[in-house]
Amino acid sequence: MHYKHGLFAGSFDPITEGHLDIIQRAIPLCDQLTVGVFINSEKKCMFSVEERVAKIKEEVRDFPTVDVISNDGFTCLYAKEHGCDVLIRGYRNQTDLAYEQEICEYNYDHAQIPTLLLQASPHLRDVSSSAVREKLQKERKKS
Repeated sequence: MHYKHGLFAGSFDPITEGHLDIIQRAIPLCDQLTVGVFINSEKKCMFSVEERVAKIKEEVRDFPTVDVISNDGFTCLYAKEHGCDVLIRGYRNQTDLAYEQEICEYNYDHAQIPTLLLQASPHLRDVSSSAVREKLQKERKKS
């Protein structure tokens, strides 16, 4: 299936190889792909929104059909207001899948936008933002 405008949303604190893998796999599925740094006020982030957006822009600079935004609203409402016809989400394992299915249902119930779930590539299933953040924090303490 091919989509006109997809939205891949997350906190991306920080963006990981797993996120980039999902982005690269979503690009051919959408005419336009928006990567959205969505602000979760309950989540304490290591990097500012501006830093996260700048890093993602750097990573996707060679992909002309990808744009990067930040937003502090609900993902599904942003998607509906901006003409997205699919939400893109990634998952690594069964635990992630169960969580993502709940998000899919919420987004569909509130905005009638379907979600395309992409399974992480096998070599990236152990990569998480939490683990990367922890590693970065340890490296900062050493220097």
